[in-house]
Amino acid sequence: MLAPQPSELPVWTPTVIVPRCRVTPDGGIVKMQNLTTASEQFPVWERGSNAKIAYTAYTFIPHDLESTPNDPSSPSPVAKHECHQHNSSSDKICCSNHENEHKHDCSSSHGKCHQEPDIIPLPITEQSKPKRVKVGESSVFELRMGMKFSVPAMEECIKTMRVGETAKFLCLPPYTDGYVQMELALRQERDKSVGSAPRCAHGFASLLNQHKDLIHVPTTPLEFEITLIDAKSPKDFERELWEMSSLEKWNEAVAKRVSAKELCQAGRWNEALPILKRSVILLESLKTSSTIQDLEREKLRQDRLSESTDSATTELDFVTLEDYNELYISTHLNHALCTLKLGDYESSILSCTAVITRDPNHVKARFRRAKAYIAIGRDLELAEQDIYVLKHTLQDTDDTLADIRREETLLRQKKLAWAAKERNMYAGILTK
Repeated sequence: MLAPQPSELPVWTPTVIVPRCRVTPDGGIVKMQNLTTASEQFPVWERGSNAKIAYTAYTFIPHDLESTPNDPSSPSPVAKHECHQHNSSSDKICCSNHENEHKHDCSSSHGKCHQEPDIIPLPITEQSKPKRVKVGESSVFELRMGMKFSVPAMEECIKTMRVGETAKFLCLPPYTDGYVQMELALRQERDKSVGSAPRCAHGFASLLNQHKDLIHVPTTPLEFEITLIDAKSPKDFERELWEMSSLEKWNEAVAKRVSAKELCQAGRWNEALPILKRSVILLESLKTSSTIQDLEREKLRQDRLSESTDSATTELDFVTLEDYNELYISTHLNHALCTLKLGDYESSILSCTAVITRDPNHVKARFRRAKAYIAIGRDLELAEQDIYVLKHTLQDTDDTLADIRREETLLRQKKLAWAAKERNMYAGILTK
């Protein structure tokens, strides 16, 4: 009704640009109009590609469905049906006689009965035209292609667009599936006072009752006006952890190790910090993967590992527990040093503690954590414990002992200053 017949439009191809075309072969999604010009070439879409878009959505509601089912002023379809029924016995007799006469006429006309046409053509009037209603408008957001987005039709539309293009698409049911759930989630995200999303069918129905403009969307055509602002391949942006496999996390952490080490050796702490932060996040996420969990639990190399609950079984031989621990400790140590140099003592303490958890007698981790505690000026007894462990771990000939004694002297001074401050504070309280 709203879209041209599928046979009248060509199927979309990236080689031939036409004003209107079928996005799907059956014509369920139709590209109706290009509203703006765009770049010459189409992006190469692959799994995990990032599309930055903004859209506006419209639906088409017939006038007889415009009033919502919860509107008491409009009769329901059942009521309309009931009001046309006749319950009197005379009406039933008349109907029965009419049927008998109709059968008699059919039998007397050479055995052929005149059949009414299934579809009666009606003139299109203003009242019969569906009403175009806006049901959604988004801000700019990013969409990962091929990651099972809740509205698959939107992905199909974006694949036919070029960067900078704004186009209209018409989607017919069932290609509109998933839009209502997405729009309700976006509205809840914008309106924090609504509360958390419903987790059952009854909750979803009550939420849908609050947004009555979405009631007819699953059974009516949906028009998208989409603007493709930017498109990037997975290699051109920093991906989120949920879209990365264990192997991808490991490879990225290994690649960042070299650049971060060079920046730290050159004293370029501000440039090294974001790289080290990303590496720490990757390794901490990898620590909870089934591959590392199995390696830590069994304490065996990958050739002894028989099975894993990870999604990709081919990743079982990409790392050993020794390799992971070595990279984990070195990354956290560099992050602790970088944050210590930049004055972020709390982050330095966290990274040192992560190393000490795996190696309780690690000298650099103990020493840097003690320095961070002393620099903060509180929890000085924890700094004293680290220095105590270091003094009993190192040999008398170790060069690090000189640095430890220097920090121990600073610790003693801070403890004396803190004790004097406490005396003055309590003395003031007692004299009042």
